[in-house]
Amino acid sequence: MNGNNLSPDSAFGSKWSTFFFVAAEKCVNLSYTRCAVCAPNHDLLISCVFSKTAASRWFNSCQRSSDLMSLAPAWCLQHSPLLICEMAAESFCPTQNESNASSVVNILDEGLDFLCRIPSCPRRQVEEQIMRYAIISDIHGNLAALEQVLKQIDETGVDQLVCLGDVVGYGPYPNECCEIIQDKADICLLGNHDSAAIGLTDAAYFNRYARSAIGWTARVLNEKNAAFLRQLPMTAVHQGLMFVHSSPLQPEEWNYVFTIDEAFDQFQSFEQQICFIGHSHIPIVWNLQESGFPKSSVALKVKIVKGCRYIINVGSVGQPRDDNPDACYGIFDDAQKIFSLHRIRYNVAQTQQAMRDLDLPVFLIDRLQFGK
Repeated sequence: MNGNNLSPDSAFGSKWSTFFFVAAEKCVNLSYTRCAVCAPNHDLLISCVFSKTAASRWFNSCQRSSDLMSLAPAWCLQHSPLLICEMAAESFCPTQNESNASSVVNILDEGLDFLCRIPSCPRRQVEEQIMRYAIISDIHGNLAALEQVLKQIDETGVDQLVCLGDVVGYGPYPNECCEIIQDKADICLLGNHDSAAIGLTDAAYFNRYARSAIGWTARVLNEKNAAFLRQLPMTAVHQGLMFVHSSPLQPEEWNYVFTIDEAFDQFQSFEQQICFIGHSHIPIVWNLQESGFPKSSVALKVKIVKGCRYIINVGSVGQPRDDNPDACYGIFDDAQKIFSLHRIRYNVAQTQQAMRDLDLPVFLIDRLQFGK
């Protein structure tokens, strides 16, 4: 870190300040509570040094950077990095002596590294929170479907919204859907139709109906939304979960996962327990045990089991193809280790009429009604 640019806003921000405070409060409630980080025979010392007042006074007594090392008990520096965290939270400000702050940062780096190796570390709890994820894919410019899905997700309550790509293509509202996803999604990936609409994938790869819709999308997509699509990654890993539009093995090839053999090959290409995909518009769960071949399931609820690995297709919001026209998406509850598939009806006729008004291919219009 650069000691010349230390402030609550620049050095760590509100997230870090919150962590510093919570770290001390959780480990020691200003009493003779034993800290999991520290040696069990130092309870009395811990209750004193973790006091905010004591930490602040200790820091303020340091007039030079060398004082920090000489005045700080060696035991504290080695075993009590949370004290350093609390001290830093109290004292980092633009008026603080720069050399002192810089020295604290150096100690803090070591302290945080030490903390990260402790399973009960508050920093881990902040950065590796147990979350509920809503995972959507293949919106394809279907605004009515997207709005209904997001409304249901808001009512359900989740921590993260993940979009697996293909925000555009086929449907009549590419710009509107892009703008909503930019605003709402915590993670968004590039899909093959997104890629073709901005010229990164050759449209000749698609069938004639898709190619026609991609050409129209490319013409109406505004520069802001085109720029948004250009910067999207093909894959993402978040807290031990993998996300990709098509498949984890060579995602740029836009391959599908339909068969047992295809699923088996895909499992060899990623190390996480779960990989979420879209692309085929057909929800399915592939389950691979430690030995054997993958098994498939279309269950609406799946319990994630230790020792098994999963490839989960969350279906399509805007153009389902599993003989069900209702918009489809998934929710993964990391606390309960449960994935659930959700369907919701939307105004299909409204989307179809908008497509007719734009003279989009009749085949694409008709298939929405039947989920084909």
